[in-house]
Amino acid sequence: MDTHAIHFHLFNVQIVNRVGWDGMIKPALPQELGWKETVIMNPLEDVIVALRPLTMTLPWKLPNSIRALDVTMPIGSTVGFTGVNPSDNTPLAVSNVLTKLRLEYVWHLRHLLGHEENDMMRPMSVAVAPDAPSGLTVTHLGNGSASTGRTVL
Repeated sequence: MDTHAIHFHLFNVQIVNRVGWDGMIKPALPQELGWKETVIMNPLEDVIVALRPLTMTLPWKLPNSIRALDVTMPIGSTVGFTGVNPSDNTPLAVSNVLTKLRLEYVWHLRHLLGHEENDMMRPMSVAVAPDAPSGLTVTHLGNGSASTGRTVL
């Protein structure tokens, strides 16, 4: 039941509003306006934030993060997943599969290791458009009546 500072790695966040567990909506305080890396989380309320990912310019390419949706469960497991079809609110089967998450960052409770180790550190992923292909060549197989009509890239 304490107030905690939550820090977002490689994201700037902006508080949209706070929602008390009693349903009361509260706007951000004046000192909370603008983009920040850390926000205060109060007891018995949720904080709605807008996220703005920061992409790094590096002299090397970052590899994709490919992992199971839940690394604590076996591949194919449906335990712990609840899916809902957004078009008609019907149940949707979701299973633990390997997923390309592209760039993964974390949010965590600021500098309290005991909390970070107990689910107060969670991943976030950023989808980045893949690089456009380059150096492609086209070869047409056959000619005239012997043509297969296939084009190979």
